[in-house]
Amino acid sequence: MKYLISTLSFILLLVICNGQSGDIEYWRDMGYQAKIEKDYIKAIGFYQKVLAADSADYDARLALARLFTLTDNYDSAIVLFKVIYDSDSTDVEALNGLGKCYGFLGEDKRSIYYFEQALSFLPDDIPQYFYLAKAYSHGGRLDEAISVYQRINKIDNTWSEAWAGIGKMYYWKGMPHTAVFYYNKAIALDPENEEYKNEYQDIQRELQFGLSLKISPLQEKEENYEINALVSVIKLEKRLTDYFHVEANFLLDYSNRDFTDTVTDGDTTRWFNTSWVKGSWIREHHKISLYGGYSNTDDKVTAYGLNWLLNYALEKITFKNSLTAGYDYFYYWNKVGAKSISDEVQISYRLFGFNAKYIYGIADPVLIKDIINDTSFTHENAYQTYGLSLTCRILAKPETRLGLNYSYLNYKYKSSLYYSPFGRNLTGASVTVYYPYKKLYVYGNFSYNIGTEFNYEEDESGRLQKINMNVNNWASNLELGYNYYPYSFSIGGSSFYNPYYQNLTGFIAVKVHF
Repeated sequence: MKYLISTLSFILLLVICNGQSGDIEYWRDMGYQAKIEKDYIKAIGFYQKVLAADSADYDARLALARLFTLTDNYDSAIVLFKVIYDSDSTDVEALNGLGKCYGFLGEDKRSIYYFEQALSFLPDDIPQYFYLAKAYSHGGRLDEAISVYQRINKIDNTWSEAWAGIGKMYYWKGMPHTAVFYYNKAIALDPENEEYKNEYQDIQRELQFGLSLKISPLQEKEENYEINALVSVIKLEKRLTDYFHVEANFLLDYSNRDFTDTVTDGDTTRWFNTSWVKGSWIREHHKISLYGGYSNTDDKVTAYGLNWLLNYALEKITFKNSLTAGYDYFYYWNKVGAKSISDEVQISYRLFGFNAKYIYGIADPVLIKDIINDTSFTHENAYQTYGLSLTCRILAKPETRLGLNYSYLNYKYKSSLYYSPFGRNLTGASVTVYYPYKKLYVYGNFSYNIGTEFNYEEDESGRLQKINMNVNNWASNLELGYNYYPYSFSIGGSSFYNPYYQNLTGFIAVKVHF
Protein backbone atom coordinates (compact mmCIF):
# COMPACT_ATOMS: atom_id res chain seq x y z
CA MET A 1 0.00 0.00 0.00
CA LYS A 2 2.80 2.38 0.94
CA TYR A 3 4.51 1.56 -2.33
CA LEU A 4 1.32 2.37 -4.25
CA ILE A 5 0.91 5.72 -2.48
CA SER A 6 4.56 6.65 -3.12
CA THR A 7 4.25 5.74 -6.76
CA LEU A 8 1.07 7.77 -7.21
CA SER A 9 2.65 10.77 -5.45
CA PHE A 10 5.70 10.58 -7.68
CA ILE A 11 3.54 10.42 -10.80
CA LEU A 12 1.45 13.39 -9.59
CA LEU A 13 4.62 15.42 -8.94
CA LEU A 14 5.91 14.67 -12.41
CA VAL A 15 2.61 15.79 -13.92
CA ILE A 16 2.67 19.04 -11.93
CA CYS A 17 6.30 19.75 -12.80
CA ASN A 18 5.78 18.99 -16.46
CA GLY A 19 2.69 21.20 -16.47
CA GLN A 20 4.53 24.02 -14.75
CA SER A 21 7.48 23.60 -17.09
CA GLY A 22 5.15 23.84 -20.02
CA ASP A 23 3.62 27.03 -18.62
CA ILE A 24 7.07 28.56 -18.09
CA GLU A 25 8.15 27.88 -21.66
CA TYR A 26 4.82 29.23 -22.93
CA TRP A 27 5.21 32.44 -20.92
CA ARG A 28 8.80 32.75 -22.05
CA ASP A 29 7.81 32.41 -25.72
CA MET A 30 4.95 34.89 -25.31
CA GLY A 31 7.27 37.34 -23.56
CA TYR A 32 9.80 37.05 -26.35
CA GLN A 33 7.15 37.62 -29.03
CA ALA A 34 5.79 40.67 -27.18
CA LYS A 35 9.32 42.07 -26.96
CA ILE A 36 9.85 41.53 -30.71
CA GLU A 37 6.58 43.40 -31.30
CA LYS A 38 7.83 46.15 -28.94
CA ASP A 39 4.92 45.63 -26.57
CA TYR A 40 7.28 45.93 -23.62
CA ILE A 41 4.63 46.16 -20.89
CA LYS A 42 3.04 42.91 -22.05
CA ALA A 43 6.47 41.26 -22.30
CA ILE A 44 7.29 42.33 -18.74
CA GLY A 45 4.12 40.64 -17.51
CA PHE A 46 5.01 37.31 -19.08
CA TYR A 47 8.60 37.30 -17.81
CA GLN A 48 7.39 38.18 -14.33
CA LYS A 49 5.22 35.04 -14.45
CA VAL A 50 8.31 33.00 -15.35
CA LEU A 51 10.22 34.40 -12.36
CA ALA A 52 7.25 33.86 -10.06
CA ALA A 53 7.24 30.18 -11.05
CA ASP A 54 11.03 29.81 -10.98
CA SER A 55 12.88 32.53 -9.04
CA ALA A 56 16.25 31.15 -10.20
CA ASP A 57 15.52 31.48 -13.93
CA TYR A 58 18.56 33.42 -15.21
CA ASP A 59 17.24 34.07 -18.73
CA ALA A 60 13.95 35.50 -17.45
CA ARG A 61 15.69 37.74 -14.94
CA LEU A 62 18.08 39.06 -17.59
CA ALA A 63 15.27 39.60 -20.10
CA LEU A 64 13.17 41.38 -17.50
CA ALA A 65 16.07 43.65 -16.50
CA ARG A 66 16.61 44.61 -20.13
CA LEU A 67 12.89 45.33 -20.56
CA PHE A 68 12.91 47.59 -17.52
CA THR A 69 15.86 49.42 -19.10
CA LEU A 70 13.95 49.86 -22.37
CA THR A 71 10.98 51.33 -20.47
CA ASP A 72 13.20 53.77 -18.50
CA ASN A 73 12.52 51.92 -15.22
CA TYR A 74 16.21 51.96 -14.36
CA ASP A 75 15.91 51.41 -10.61
CA SER A 76 14.00 48.14 -11.11
CA ALA A 77 16.46 47.06 -13.79
CA ILE A 78 19.39 47.72 -11.44
CA VAL A 79 17.82 45.50 -8.75
CA LEU A 80 17.61 42.57 -11.19
CA PHE A 81 21.07 43.13 -12.68
CA LYS A 82 22.55 43.24 -9.17
CA VAL A 83 20.97 39.90 -8.28
CA ILE A 84 22.82 38.39 -11.27
CA TYR A 85 26.02 40.29 -10.43
CA ASP A 86 25.95 39.24 -6.77
CA SER A 87 25.77 35.59 -7.78
CA ASP A 88 28.46 35.96 -10.46
CA SER A 89 30.62 39.10 -10.48
CA THR A 90 32.09 38.07 -13.85
CA ASP A 91 28.74 38.16 -15.67
CA VAL A 92 29.36 40.65 -18.46
CA GLU A 93 25.64 40.97 -19.29
CA ALA A 94 24.93 42.18 -15.75
CA LEU A 95 27.98 44.47 -15.73
CA ASN A 96 26.92 46.10 -19.00
CA GLY A 97 23.35 46.40 -17.81
CA LEU A 98 24.45 48.17 -14.63
CA GLY A 99 26.76 50.44 -16.64
CA LYS A 100 23.96 51.48 -18.98
CA CYS A 101 21.40 52.06 -16.21
CA TYR A 102 23.72 54.18 -14.10
CA GLY A 103 24.67 56.11 -17.22
CA PHE A 104 21.02 56.87 -17.96
CA LEU A 105 20.59 58.01 -14.34
CA GLY A 106 23.52 60.39 -14.70
CA GLU A 107 25.74 58.50 -12.28
CA ASP A 108 28.73 58.49 -14.58
CA LYS A 109 31.31 57.25 -12.07
CA ARG A 110 29.33 54.10 -11.37
CA SER A 111 28.65 53.61 -15.05
CA ILE A 112 32.36 53.80 -15.85
CA TYR A 113 33.22 51.39 -13.02
CA TYR A 114 30.93 48.62 -14.33
CA PHE A 115 31.98 49.08 -17.97
CA GLU A 116 35.63 48.88 -16.94
CA GLN A 117 34.89 45.66 -15.04
CA ALA A 118 33.16 44.19 -18.10
CA LEU A 119 36.06 45.12 -20.36
CA SER A 120 38.53 43.38 -18.05
CA PHE A 121 36.75 40.09 -18.85
CA LEU A 122 36.46 40.80 -22.59
CA PRO A 123 39.67 42.68 -23.47
CA ASP A 124 39.41 41.95 -27.19
CA ASP A 125 35.69 42.70 -27.60
CA ILE A 126 35.47 45.97 -29.54
CA PRO A 127 31.79 46.80 -28.74
CA GLN A 128 32.82 46.67 -25.09
CA TYR A 129 35.29 49.49 -25.70
CA PHE A 130 32.52 51.66 -27.18
CA TYR A 131 30.44 51.28 -24.00
CA LEU A 132 33.36 52.53 -21.93
CA ALA A 133 34.28 55.37 -24.29
CA LYS A 134 30.72 56.73 -24.26
CA ALA A 135 30.59 56.51 -20.47
CA TYR A 136 33.82 58.53 -20.24
CA SER A 137 32.45 61.15 -22.65
CA HIS A 138 29.17 61.49 -20.74
CA GLY A 139 31.19 62.00 -17.57
CA GLY A 140 33.17 64.81 -19.19
CA ARG A 141 36.40 62.76 -19.24
CA LEU A 142 37.11 63.48 -22.90
CA ASP A 143 40.82 62.65 -22.96
CA GLU A 144 40.12 59.22 -21.46
CA ALA A 145 37.37 58.64 -24.04
CA ILE A 146 39.84 59.51 -26.82
CA SER A 147 42.31 57.02 -25.36
CA VAL A 148 39.69 54.23 -25.45
CA TYR A 149 38.76 55.01 -29.07
CA GLN A 150 42.46 54.93 -29.98
CA ARG A 151 42.76 51.49 -28.36
CA ILE A 152 40.00 50.34 -30.69
CA ASN A 153 41.98 51.61 -33.68
CA LYS A 154 45.03 49.69 -32.53
CA ILE A 155 42.97 46.49 -32.54
CA ASP A 156 41.12 47.23 -35.78
CA ASN A 157 41.32 50.61 -37.54
CA THR A 158 38.36 49.95 -39.86
CA TRP A 159 35.70 50.93 -37.33
CA SER A 160 34.26 54.27 -38.52
CA GLU A 161 32.55 54.72 -35.13
CA ALA A 162 35.96 54.94 -33.44
CA TRP A 163 37.26 57.62 -35.83
CA ALA A 164 34.04 59.62 -35.50
CA GLY A 165 34.16 59.19 -31.72
CA ILE A 166 37.65 60.72 -31.56
CA GLY A 167 36.51 63.55 -33.83
CA LYS A 168 33.52 64.30 -31.61
CA MET A 169 35.68 64.36 -28.48
CA TYR A 170 38.08 66.86 -30.06
CA TYR A 171 35.13 68.97 -31.18
CA TRP A 172 33.78 68.99 -27.61
CA LYS A 173 37.27 69.98 -26.46
CA GLY A 174 37.00 73.04 -28.72
CA MET A 175 39.44 71.78 -31.36
CA PRO A 176 37.47 71.75 -34.65
CA HIS A 177 40.53 71.64 -36.94
CA THR A 178 41.72 68.41 -35.31
CA ALA A 179 38.15 67.04 -35.28
CA VAL A 180 37.87 67.45 -39.08
CA PHE A 181 40.79 65.07 -39.65
CA TYR A 182 39.08 62.25 -37.73
CA TYR A 183 35.65 62.84 -39.29
CA ASN A 184 37.23 62.61 -42.73
CA LYS A 185 38.56 59.18 -41.75
CA ALA A 186 35.12 58.09 -40.50
CA ILE A 187 33.31 59.28 -43.63
CA ALA A 188 35.86 57.56 -45.88
CA LEU A 189 35.00 54.27 -44.12
CA ASP A 190 31.23 54.89 -44.06
CA PRO A 191 30.37 57.45 -46.78
CA GLU A 192 26.61 56.91 -46.47
CA ASN A 193 26.39 57.74 -42.77
CA GLU A 194 24.17 60.84 -42.48
CA GLU A 195 24.99 61.40 -38.82
CA TYR A 196 28.69 61.77 -39.59
CA LYS A 197 27.93 64.11 -42.48
CA ASN A 198 25.71 66.37 -40.32
CA GLU A 199 28.26 66.52 -37.51
CA TYR A 200 31.04 67.21 -40.02
CA GLN A 201 28.97 70.01 -41.53
CA ASP A 202 28.52 71.63 -38.10
CA ILE A 203 32.26 71.59 -37.54
CA GLN A 204 33.01 72.96 -41.01
CA ARG A 205 30.65 75.83 -40.28
CA GLU A 206 32.89 76.90 -37.40
CA LEU A 207 35.99 76.81 -39.59
CA GLN A 208 34.63 78.79 -42.53
CA PHE A 209 34.41 82.54 -42.87
CA GLY A 210 31.23 83.89 -41.34
CA LEU A 211 29.68 87.08 -42.70
CA SER A 212 26.64 88.52 -40.94
CA LEU A 213 24.46 91.60 -41.30
CA LYS A 214 22.02 92.84 -38.68
CA ILE A 215 19.68 95.80 -39.19
CA SER A 216 17.79 97.18 -36.18
CA PRO A 217 15.23 100.00 -36.09
CA LEU A 218 15.09 101.50 -32.61
CA GLN A 219 12.82 103.94 -30.78
CA GLU A 220 13.51 105.40 -27.34
CA LYS A 221 11.18 107.67 -25.39
CA GLU A 222 11.76 109.76 -22.31
CA GLU A 223 9.74 112.54 -20.72
CA ASN A 224 10.81 115.31 -23.05
CA TYR A 225 12.23 113.68 -26.16
CA GLU A 226 12.06 110.74 -28.55
CA ILE A 227 14.93 109.11 -30.44
CA ASN A 228 14.44 107.12 -33.63
CA ALA A 229 17.42 105.27 -35.02
CA LEU A 230 18.46 102.70 -37.59
CA VAL A 231 21.50 100.68 -36.56
CA SER A 232 23.37 98.37 -38.96
CA VAL A 233 26.16 96.00 -37.92
CA ILE A 234 28.39 93.94 -40.23
CA LYS A 235 30.64 91.22 -38.81
CA LEU A 236 33.28 89.07 -40.49
CA GLU A 237 34.80 86.21 -38.46
CA LYS A 238 37.09 83.22 -38.93
CA ARG A 239 38.41 80.39 -36.80
CA LEU A 240 42.05 80.37 -37.91
CA THR A 241 43.27 77.33 -35.97
CA ASP A 242 42.15 75.17 -33.06
CA TYR A 243 43.37 77.94 -30.78
CA PHE A 244 42.75 81.27 -32.54
CA HIS A 245 39.60 83.10 -33.63
CA VAL A 246 39.38 86.62 -35.08
CA GLU A 247 36.50 88.92 -35.97
CA ALA A 248 36.05 92.41 -37.40
CA ASN A 249 32.91 94.52 -36.87
CA PHE A 250 31.54 97.71 -38.36
CA LEU A 251 28.57 99.67 -36.95
CA LEU A 252 26.67 102.50 -38.63
CA ASP A 253 23.94 104.39 -36.77
CA TYR A 254 21.63 107.03 -38.23
CA SER A 255 19.40 108.61 -35.60
CA ASN A 256 17.38 111.71 -34.82
CA ARG A 257 16.14 113.17 -31.54
CA ASP A 258 12.88 115.11 -31.45
CA PHE A 259 12.04 117.09 -28.35
CA THR A 260 8.40 116.73 -27.33
CA ASP A 261 8.09 119.63 -24.88
CA THR A 262 7.85 123.33 -25.66
CA VAL A 263 10.71 124.34 -23.40
CA THR A 264 13.54 122.46 -25.06
CA ASP A 265 14.45 123.08 -28.67
CA GLY A 266 17.19 122.03 -31.00
CA ASP A 267 16.07 118.75 -32.55
CA THR A 268 19.16 116.97 -33.80
CA THR A 269 20.21 114.34 -36.28
CA ARG A 270 23.50 112.49 -36.21
CA TRP A 271 25.50 109.81 -37.92
CA PHE A 272 27.79 107.59 -35.90
CA ASN A 273 30.13 104.82 -36.94
CA THR A 274 32.59 102.62 -35.14
CA SER A 275 34.77 99.67 -36.06
CA TRP A 276 36.27 97.14 -33.69
CA VAL A 277 38.31 93.96 -33.89
CA LYS A 278 38.55 91.06 -31.50
CA GLY A 279 41.06 88.23 -31.27
CA SER A 280 40.61 85.16 -29.06
CA TRP A 281 42.94 82.42 -27.85
CA ILE A 282 40.91 79.29 -27.13
CA ARG A 283 41.62 76.21 -25.08
CA GLU A 284 39.34 73.50 -23.72
CA HIS A 285 38.51 75.36 -20.50
CA HIS A 286 39.79 78.87 -21.25
CA LYS A 287 39.15 81.61 -23.75
CA ILE A 288 41.11 84.88 -23.59
CA SER A 289 40.03 87.74 -25.85
CA LEU A 290 41.52 91.13 -26.65
CA TYR A 291 39.45 93.78 -28.40
CA GLY A 292 39.63 97.39 -29.48
CA GLY A 293 37.54 99.85 -31.49
CA TYR A 294 37.61 103.36 -33.00
CA SER A 295 35.05 105.82 -34.37
CA ASN A 296 35.79 108.09 -37.34
CA THR A 297 32.75 110.29 -36.75
CA ASP A 298 33.67 111.01 -33.12
CA ASP A 299 37.45 110.67 -33.58
CA LYS A 300 37.59 108.53 -30.47
CA VAL A 301 38.61 105.12 -29.22
CA THR A 302 35.26 103.49 -28.51
CA ALA A 303 36.28 100.18 -26.97
CA TYR A 304 39.25 98.30 -25.60
CA GLY A 305 39.65 95.53 -23.11
CA LEU A 306 40.47 92.01 -22.09
CA ASN A 307 38.11 89.14 -21.33
CA TRP A 308 38.90 85.79 -19.72
CA LEU A 309 36.24 83.09 -19.96
CA LEU A 310 36.67 80.00 -17.80
CA ASN A 311 34.38 76.97 -18.11
CA TYR A 312 34.31 73.56 -16.48
CA ALA A 313 31.90 70.65 -16.23
CA LEU A 314 31.84 68.18 -13.38
CA GLU A 315 29.29 65.41 -13.93
CA LYS A 316 25.97 67.31 -14.06
CA ILE A 317 27.36 70.63 -12.84
CA THR A 318 28.62 73.22 -15.34
CA PHE A 319 30.52 76.31 -14.25
CA LYS A 320 31.40 79.43 -16.25
CA ASN A 321 33.17 82.57 -15.13
CA SER A 322 33.69 85.63 -17.31
CA LEU A 323 36.08 88.36 -16.14
CA THR A 324 36.31 91.57 -18.20
CA ALA A 325 38.27 94.78 -17.83
CA GLY A 326 38.05 97.56 -20.39
CA TYR A 327 36.31 100.61 -21.80
CA ASP A 328 32.95 100.94 -23.57
CA TYR A 329 31.51 104.00 -25.32
CA PHE A 330 28.12 102.97 -23.98
CA TYR A 331 25.99 106.04 -24.86
CA TYR A 332 27.50 107.55 -27.95
CA TRP A 333 24.52 109.86 -28.56
CA ASN A 334 25.82 112.11 -25.76
CA LYS A 335 29.45 110.95 -26.19
CA VAL A 336 29.76 109.11 -22.88
CA GLY A 337 31.77 106.00 -22.12
CA ALA A 338 33.01 104.19 -19.03
CA LYS A 339 35.97 102.17 -17.81
CA SER A 340 34.87 99.11 -15.86
CA ILE A 341 35.79 95.75 -14.44
CA SER A 342 33.16 93.03 -14.25
CA ASP A 343 32.81 89.41 -13.26
CA GLU A 344 29.95 87.05 -14.09
CA VAL A 345 29.43 83.54 -12.74
CA GLN A 346 27.04 80.98 -14.24
CA ILE A 347 26.35 77.62 -12.58
CA SER A 348 23.88 75.01 -13.79
CA TYR A 349 22.85 71.72 -12.25
CA ARG A 350 20.23 69.51 -13.81
CA LEU A 351 17.06 71.66 -14.00
CA PHE A 352 18.51 74.69 -12.20
CA GLY A 353 20.64 77.63 -13.27
CA PHE A 354 22.25 80.36 -11.16
CA ASN A 355 23.77 83.61 -12.39
CA ALA A 356 25.61 86.35 -10.48
CA LYS A 357 27.26 89.47 -11.92
CA TYR A 358 29.14 92.43 -10.45
CA ILE A 359 30.44 95.57 -12.19
CA TYR A 360 32.44 98.49 -10.88
CA GLY A 361 32.95 101.36 -13.29
CA ILE A 362 33.92 104.98 -13.74
CA ALA A 363 32.01 107.02 -16.34
CA ASP A 364 33.78 109.63 -18.48
CA PRO A 365 34.20 113.15 -17.09
CA VAL A 366 31.10 115.01 -18.31
CA LEU A 367 28.69 117.41 -16.60
CA ILE A 368 27.38 115.91 -13.35
CA LYS A 369 25.54 117.24 -10.31
CA ASP A 370 26.23 116.79 -6.62
CA ILE A 371 22.62 117.09 -5.49
CA ILE A 372 23.28 117.26 -1.75
CA ASN A 373 25.70 120.20 -2.14
CA ASP A 374 23.75 121.65 -5.08
CA THR A 375 26.79 121.97 -7.30
CA SER A 376 27.41 121.04 -10.95
CA PHE A 377 30.79 120.34 -12.47
CA THR A 378 32.58 118.20 -15.03
CA HIS A 379 33.93 115.08 -13.39
CA GLU A 380 34.15 111.30 -13.55
CA ASN A 381 31.29 109.36 -11.99
CA ALA A 382 31.85 106.07 -10.15
CA TYR A 383 29.15 103.42 -10.09
CA GLN A 384 28.56 99.82 -9.12
CA THR A 385 25.93 97.29 -10.07
CA TYR A 386 25.27 93.66 -9.28
CA GLY A 387 22.58 91.14 -10.06
CA LEU A 388 21.44 87.64 -9.11
CA SER A 389 19.10 85.26 -10.87
CA LEU A 390 17.87 81.71 -10.33
CA THR A 391 16.08 79.73 -13.04
CA CYS A 392 14.36 76.36 -13.12
CA ARG A 393 13.38 74.36 -16.19
CA ILE A 394 9.74 73.31 -15.82
CA LEU A 395 9.25 71.84 -19.31
CA ALA A 396 11.68 70.03 -21.59
CA LYS A 397 9.80 70.59 -24.86
CA PRO A 398 9.41 73.40 -25.48
CA GLU A 399 12.22 74.22 -23.06
CA THR A 400 10.55 76.51 -20.56
CA ARG A 401 12.27 78.18 -17.64
CA LEU A 402 10.95 80.26 -14.77
CA GLY A 403 13.31 82.71 -13.11
CA LEU A 404 13.65 84.97 -10.08
CA ASN A 405 15.84 88.06 -10.47
CA TYR A 406 17.36 90.81 -8.34
CA SER A 407 19.55 93.74 -9.37
CA TYR A 408 21.10 96.84 -7.82
CA LEU A 409 22.60 99.93 -9.51
CA ASN A 410 24.01 103.05 -7.87
CA TYR A 411 25.94 106.09 -9.15
CA LYS A 412 27.83 108.56 -6.97
CA TYR A 413 26.47 111.60 -8.83
CA LYS A 414 23.58 112.45 -11.13
CA SER A 415 24.00 113.33 -14.80
CA SER A 416 21.47 114.46 -17.37
CA LEU A 417 23.59 112.94 -20.14
CA TYR A 418 23.08 109.27 -19.21
CA TYR A 419 20.96 107.15 -16.89
CA SER A 420 22.55 107.46 -13.44
CA PRO A 421 20.18 106.36 -10.67
CA PHE A 422 20.74 106.38 -6.92
CA GLY A 423 20.17 103.05 -5.18
CA ARG A 424 18.00 101.36 -7.79
CA ASN A 425 16.70 98.01 -6.49
CA LEU A 426 14.71 95.69 -8.75
CA THR A 427 13.17 92.34 -7.90
CA GLY A 428 11.15 90.32 -10.37
CA ALA A 429 10.29 87.16 -12.21
CA SER A 430 10.81 85.95 -15.77
CA VAL A 431 9.72 83.19 -18.11
CA THR A 432 11.81 81.99 -21.05
CA VAL A 433 10.71 79.62 -23.81
CA TYR A 434 12.88 78.01 -26.49
CA TYR A 435 11.53 75.59 -29.09
CA PRO A 436 13.59 74.16 -31.97
CA TYR A 437 11.79 72.36 -34.79
CA LYS A 438 13.97 70.90 -37.54
CA LYS A 439 15.69 73.96 -39.04
CA LEU A 440 13.43 76.45 -37.28
CA TYR A 441 13.54 77.82 -33.73
CA VAL A 442 11.48 80.18 -31.58
CA TYR A 443 12.79 82.05 -28.56
CA GLY A 444 10.79 84.26 -26.24
CA ASN A 445 11.31 85.95 -22.89
CA PHE A 446 9.15 88.09 -20.62
CA SER A 447 10.09 89.66 -17.28
CA TYR A 448 8.43 91.94 -14.78
CA ASN A 449 10.31 93.77 -12.02
CA ILE A 450 9.18 95.88 -9.10
CA GLY A 451 11.53 98.32 -7.44
CA THR A 452 12.55 101.79 -6.48
CA GLU A 453 15.37 104.29 -6.80
CA PHE A 454 15.73 107.41 -4.72
CA ASN A 455 16.30 111.09 -5.39
CA TYR A 456 16.27 114.34 -3.43
CA GLU A 457 13.71 117.16 -3.42
CA GLU A 458 13.37 120.30 -1.38
CA ASP A 459 10.54 120.48 1.15
CA GLU A 460 8.62 123.64 2.02
CA SER A 461 11.42 124.81 4.28
CA GLY A 462 14.02 124.37 1.55
CA ARG A 463 15.64 121.33 3.08
CA LEU A 464 16.50 118.30 0.93
CA GLN A 465 14.32 115.26 1.47
CA LYS A 466 15.07 111.77 0.22
CA ILE A 467 12.18 110.41 -1.84
CA ASN A 468 11.60 106.97 -3.37
CA MET A 469 10.60 106.73 -7.02
CA ASN A 470 8.66 103.82 -8.49
CA VAL A 471 10.66 102.19 -11.29
CA ASN A 472 8.56 99.07 -11.85
CA ASN A 473 9.20 97.81 -15.37
CA TRP A 474 8.49 95.03 -17.81
CA ALA A 475 10.54 93.74 -20.72
CA SER A 476 9.92 91.24 -23.48
CA ASN A 477 11.59 89.90 -26.59
CA LEU A 478 10.78 87.43 -29.31
CA GLU A 479 12.99 85.84 -31.97
CA LEU A 480 12.25 83.53 -34.89
CA GLY A 481 15.09 81.85 -36.73
CA TYR A 482 15.76 79.50 -39.61
CA ASN A 483 19.02 77.68 -40.34
CA TYR A 484 19.67 76.35 -43.81
CA TYR A 485 23.39 75.76 -44.25
CA PRO A 486 25.32 77.81 -45.28
CA TYR A 487 22.70 80.46 -44.45
CA SER A 488 20.85 81.43 -41.30
CA PHE A 489 18.10 84.01 -40.89
CA SER A 490 16.42 85.55 -37.88
CA ILE A 491 13.88 88.24 -37.16
CA GLY A 492 12.59 89.57 -33.87
CA GLY A 493 12.01 92.44 -31.53
CA SER A 494 12.11 93.59 -27.94
CA SER A 495 10.47 96.20 -25.73
CA PHE A 496 11.00 97.80 -22.34
CA TYR A 497 8.77 100.07 -20.28
CA ASN A 498 8.89 101.93 -16.98
CA PRO A 499 7.23 105.23 -15.98
CA TYR A 500 10.23 107.30 -17.15
CA TYR A 501 11.66 105.46 -20.12
CA GLN A 502 10.58 103.05 -22.84
CA ASN A 503 12.09 101.56 -25.95
CA LEU A 504 11.03 99.39 -28.84
CA THR A 505 13.55 97.56 -31.01
CA GLY A 506 13.22 95.29 -34.02
CA PHE A 507 15.83 93.45 -36.03
CA ILE A 508 16.43 91.31 -39.05
CA ALA A 509 19.66 89.36 -39.43
CA VAL A 510 21.28 87.11 -41.99
CA LYS A 511 24.51 85.13 -41.80
CA VAL A 512 26.37 83.15 -44.43
CA HIS A 513 29.35 80.79 -44.16
CA PHE A 514 31.79 80.50 -47.05
